[in-house]
Amino acid sequence: VLAVLAWFLLIELFGLAAFPILFRSGQTLANSHALADGGYAFAKVIGLLIVSVLAWWLASIRVALFSAELIWLILGFLVVISAIVTYKSRSTLFTFIKSRRAILLAIELIFLLTFVFWLAVRIANPDLWHPAMGGEKPMDFAFFNAILKSSYFPPMDPWFAEGSMNYYYLGWVIFGTPVKALGITPSIAYNLIIPTIAALTAMGAAGVAATLVNSRAKNADIKSTRLTIMAAILGAIFVVFIGNGNEIRVLIPAWQQLGS
Repeated sequence: VLAVLAWFLLIELFGLAAFPILFRSGQTLANSHALADGGYAFAKVIGLLIVSVLAWWLASIRVALFSAELIWLILGFLVVISAIVTYKSRSTLFTFIKSRRAILLAIELIFLLTFVFWLAVRIANPDLWHPAMGGEKPMDFAFFNAILKSSYFPPMDPWFAEGSMNYYYLGWVIFGTPVKALGITPSIAYNLIIPTIAALTAMGAAGVAATLVNSRAKNADIKSTRLTIMAAILGAIFVVFIGNGNEIRVLIPAWQQLGS
């Protein structure tokens, strides 16, 4: 439970640290905010990317060890920069948040509910081994552990002693960054990463859908806000939960088998 709470709060911190910078960038590029949420839907992803890619780069050129200390240091710098940006654009930022608070809360709620839903799915089946032949989860877990144990990049090869990983691995570094920062047991962290990817995807889809609808609204009245929120919800549902529609063919026979 503590691991889940710590993980969730850290992902939120990534988003809060990146949002003022995204807001200011969007305002500068468009002279006004074309995005319904000011970029909030992508803040968590961008914050995570900034910290993880910088940590990866510094460890790749062997300036610093890939460690919790390095990650927290980079995140601290990001928070400081964000605080400066927030102070300089506080008037427009807080006015925007006040005017779009319903949309921002809806998008944040979409992230939370998606995360909790897929976390429940993983709690129901947390095994990292495929019942037939292993699938890709054992390989994922091996690479994931190798990255967490590596001080520099490229990371160690989990199957070849004193070798380096001959495979694309940045995705594991990105989500290994919060794991390294918090010191969570890898087997538990693996089952937190999957719900996080789903929740970040839902949040991004919600932001895109909300902006597409909001851009056609002529005013900021309650009706247009409700339509924007509905679009955000549908965007998340269609991208993360419905997919291409084939899941219906999977679920109905599964329910029939459960009933029998």
